[in-house]
This record gives sequence, structure tokens and C-alpha cells, in this order.
Amino acid sequence: MAPSPSEQVAIRRRQLLRLLAVLAIAAGATIITVVGLAYSSARLIDQASLQQETLQVSRRVDSTLVKMQNDVRSAAVWNDAHTQSLAQNAAWLHENIGKYFSDYMSYPVSVVFSPDGEPIYASRDSNIVAVSREAQFIAAVAPMVRAVRDESIARNSMASDHHAYGFAAHVAHEGMVLVGGSPYFVVVSNIVPEDAAHRDANPEDPLVATGQRVSSILPRLSQDLALFRPRLSLEGAQVSGPYVTLSSPDGTPIGKISWQASRPGGRLLINAAPALVLVILVALAALFAGMVRIRRLFVDLVNHETALDASRQEAEAANIAKTRFLANMSHELRTPLNGIIAMSEMLHQQQTDPKGREMTRTVVASGRILERVLNDILDVAKIEAIEVEFERVPFDMDTLLLDVAALHRATAEAKGLRMELNILPGAAGAYIGDHVRVSQVISNLLSNAVKFTDHGRVAITARRCATGLHLVVSDTGQGFDRATSDRLFRRFEQGDSSISRRHGGTGLGLWISRALVRAMGGTIRVRSIVGKGTLFSIHLPLERSQVAEPLVLETNAGHRPIDQDGLSPLRVLVAEDHEVNQRVMMMILETIGAKVTLAENGALAVEAFKDADFDVILMDIQMPIMDGLVATAKIRELEAISGAARTPIVAVTANAMAADREASLRAGADYHLSKPIRPAALIEALSELLAPVID
Repeated sequence: MAPSPSEQVAIRRRQLLRLLAVLAIAAGATIITVVGLAYSSARLIDQASLQQETLQVSRRVDSTLVKMQNDVRSAAVWNDAHTQSLAQNAAWLHENIGKYFSDYMSYPVSVVFSPDGEPIYASRDSNIVAVSREAQFIAAVAPMVRAVRDESIARNSMASDHHAYGFAAHVAHEGMVLVGGSPYFVVVSNIVPEDAAHRDANPEDPLVATGQRVSSILPRLSQDLALFRPRLSLEGAQVSGPYVTLSSPDGTPIGKISWQASRPGGRLLINAAPALVLVILVALAALFAGMVRIRRLFVDLVNHETALDASRQEAEAANIAKTRFLANMSHELRTPLNGIIAMSEMLHQQQTDPKGREMTRTVVASGRILERVLNDILDVAKIEAIEVEFERVPFDMDTLLLDVAALHRATAEAKGLRMELNILPGAAGAYIGDHVRVSQVISNLLSNAVKFTDHGRVAITARRCATGLHLVVSDTGQGFDRATSDRLFRRFEQGDSSISRRHGGTGLGLWISRALVRAMGGTIRVRSIVGKGTLFSIHLPLERSQVAEPLVLETNAGHRPIDQDGLSPLRVLVAEDHEVNQRVMMMILETIGAKVTLAENGALAVEAFKDADFDVILMDIQMPIMDGLVATAKIRELEAISGAARTPIVAVTANAMAADREASLRAGADYHLSKPIRPAALIEALSELLAPVID
């Protein structure tokens, strides 16, 4: 029997009630689940936050000790510090150790010990104090002093003398001690000379200890780590909340750093639990709106990514345009500069009047300065474009350093400076790397040292270390402060940026040097004292080589050296479209009695090659009608077809980028010379290419 309409209504009502009940139960279960998950999540967040805070505090304590050790090392490995400490020169020690640590490093207390462990100097807060006033500090660090002293004596007594100076002889211990009821961070270090010249027969070194209160890091814990109410307590005191135990070097607890746990987000999630019910009730209504919003956000994200991709392509295009501009600028500047430098050098050689020689010498020097500025700018462009390539070939370090020193010796001696080169026995010999880039870095640093030193000496020191080669360029010049050293390695920055500065320059040399050192996997650091001098320290991970094998250019047995007498004039084909450069080439080649044939473009050069035999071809690259690369390739094709001997081709061009050199060699050139061309460089290149092969 079918139910009546009233029964049907009741049935539907019950079905609706059951549905409502199911929904209510589902909503209740959802609320309970969400609240439970929120509570559990809050506890997990609090636990993770507490673990992270504890780990950060421990790391901050450890990093503080490591930083102190590195800071102490900068003053402990020093010839003057070793000498003055042995001499017990309190005034010097106060100026260069006590005040240095207090004013620049914020380490208020410092004590210097004699080699036998007796305190000879003490300072606190930049003031010299009696040693007796720091008796508590001295007693607290006494075990560390003994440990460092014993290890230093053992190390200095080793058979290998390079363990007795420099970083190899440096010993430092760091830790925490209790001084008069206050925990201190302390570092104890021996004071060692930088080189063997300052090491005497005594294996014992003076020592230095410096320290700062542990409480000094509490403000930084609050600021940097966002800890709430960090505080320092001595061991045995009751603390509430999380803490990190401070221990002395022998493991004895001496104090605790505690703080109030932040419990991020936990209470907020728990307090928000009632509101979650309302969120669930409106969730279904918001679902549709949320989907629409998500779709809109997705569309916006796609549009944003498209815009970012377009911006990236524009930036890449701008970078390519900048590189092309620099390449074009290089070509346009080098072309007239070629005429200026070459002509002025030859004009200088022809001068007999002293005043005329002085005037032409000024022109030559100015042209070379302009060339160096141009090379610096191109180096910056290549480094930014990651186009710097490094060779890995054997080279002799002694020869490299001797050549660099010789390059700057005349300038140094003209200023009355001593040029010193110290190649320690372990550093001498052959290495594998890019000798050109190593030489460039050392030359930049040495040039600056000579420039900014008015009296005294400039020195290069090379020593072998466990991970490579350690090179030091030092001087006794004017020095600079810490603020200046922080910005020295920036582009276009100089130590003196005022309009009345004494020395010129682009401010790119140190930036280029650091970029090259980093690209070779090394590091470069600087230490300077105003009025005392500057020390640049370079570490390069260079591998040892058994034999230094210099690069040898390919030569042709069928050609003769250009300096032999009694032979017919050298036949040279010069492909050059620029009138000034034509005259430059003619005048240089006239000095060696060469017979020159000119071609104003690549097509004429190819035709001239077909009609006559030449001993060598000087090929410009950028020329009308047919450029030098195409002309070089066509000449090589003609040689291959006819079976003729290979004619040496020298690419003489204003294109000075690495890619330009590779393009010249790929086209078939034997040599690549970048303008501006110096007469000596061109003649030397011709001599190497045309010299006969000696069996």
C-alpha cells in the first residue's frame, strides 16, 4: 500500500533530518579534527621553534669564538708584532694590539705574555693597565696559555723550518672561562713572524690573550635571532625556559644563556579554534568564490611569468648589446690609438734633442695609460659576460715573479724604493695554471704598491702551503683604514676618492684582480695600517708540475729569420683599409728593410696573394668588401688547392676580445696581435714566425 501524502512528507522530513544529522556529525567531526590538528601543529611548531632557537644560540656562541680566533690571527702572524713583543715594547703593543682589539674588534681586555709565559702587557677598554689588575683574567686563561705555549714550542722545534713562521707556525686555542664571576669568550694565540728572516733560534714565541664578556652577545641574540629576554646566569642558578650551557675548555659548566620560548603561532592557532567552526560553515559558500579566485590567480601567475620571461630576454638582449658596444668601442678606440702609440714610439726613438725626447716620452706614456684604461674596461666586460678563459699549462713561478718584479723595478727605483722578491724554497718551481692571469694579478697589486709608497720598500713573497701557493705583496706606504678596505674591491672605487687625490686610475684593478683570483678558485685578502703599510695576501690552488714547458708557436721551416744579413728584403703583404694604420705598418716595416705591398680590403689581398709570393701577411679583420677572416680562409683554400707552402698570416686587428682571437685562429691565422701595435711587439712576432725550425 502506497504511503499517503502526509506519510510521504514525514518520510522526507526524516530523510532531511537524517541528512542534517549526518551533516552535523560530519561538521562536528571536522571541527574536532581541525582543532586537534591545530593543537598538534601548534605543539610541533613550538618544539621545532625551540630546537631551532637552541641550535642558533649554540652556533652563535661557536661562531663568536671562531671570529675571535680569525681576528687574533690577523695580528698574531706579523713580523713587527713578533719583534716588538720580544722587545716588550709596551707602547707599540698598546697601539697595535690592545687598542686594535678594543677599538676595532670590541675585545676590551688583552694580555701579552713573554715566551716563558709571564705577562708583560695588559690593557682594558683601550687603556694600559697594570698586569696585576688583570690577575683574575690571567689566572683564568693560564691553562690555555700553557697549552698554546707547549704546542707552539713543539711545532717550532720540528725539522722543517717552514713550520716556524707564518700560518704554519700559528697556534690558537679558544674557549670560555670564568673571570671574577663573569663568563668570558677568550682566545690565546702565539705571536709568530711572517717569514724566516724574522725567526731567531729560540723556538719559544710570545703569546697574546684577548677576551670579551659573554654578556656582550645578548643584545645581538635579541636583535639578530629575535630571542625574547635572553639572559646570562652562572652555573648553579635556577633558570626557567630553554637554555644553552657554557663550558670551559676542560668541559666544566660555568654558566647558561637562557631565554623565554617564543612559541610562534601556537597560541594563535589554539585561540582560533572556535573561529574554525565558522570557517567550516562558510567554506562551502566560499569554495566557488575560491575556485574563481584561484583561477584568476593562476591566470595572473601565467601572465606574470610571461612578463618575467620577456624581461629576462630584454635583459639578455641589453647585455649582448652592451658587449657588442664594448667590442665596437674597443675597435674604434684602438684604431686611432694604434697610430698614436706606434708613431709616438718611433718619433721618440728619432729624437736627439732632450726636450723633444721628453715631450715624445710624455705622449708615449699617455698613450699607454689610455691603452691600460681600455684594457681594464674590456676585462670588466669579459668577466661580467663570463668570457674569461683560463689556460692550464706548465709555467715556472720563479721566472714569472722575476719578470713581474723587473717590470716595476725601474719605477720603484726612480722613487727611491727597494724592490724585494722572496721566493721561499718550498714555493719555487713549476706549476700548472694560467701564468698570464697570475702575472696580471701580481702586476696590478705591485703597481698599486709602488704608486702609493713614497719611501721604504715594496716586497713580493711566495710560499708554499698545503692547498696551493700563498703570494704576498706588501709595502711600507701610506696604508688605509678599515672603512677604506671594505670598499677597495668594488668597481670604480679608490682609496682616495676626493677631487684632490694624488694618484689617478680607473679603480678597476683590484676588482679585476679579485674576480680573476676567485675564478681561479683562490682568495685575496688585505690588511693595512694607516701610516705603516699594506699587505695583500693571495691564495691560489695551483697544482705542481714536474717540468715547466713554455708554449711554443708553430713555425715554418721554409722561412728565414728577419734579422739575417745578406738576404733579399722581407716580402710583406699588408691588408689594411685605414690610412693611418697603413702608414704605421709601413714605417715599422721600413725599420727592418721589408718590401711592403698594400691591399685596402680582403678581396684585394686575395688577388695580391695570387699574383706574388710573400714571406708573411699582416691581415686586418674589419675591412670593406671582404673582411680579414674570409680573406684568410680563402688564402688557406688556395694553398690547399695548389699545394703551396703555408704562408704565415698575422691577424693585426683592433678586435681584442677572446672570441676575436679564437675566430682569427679558426680562420687560419698563425698569430693574433691586438691594436694598438707596438713596433717591438710586431717585429718580435715576425721573428718568431719566420725563424727556421732547428732540428
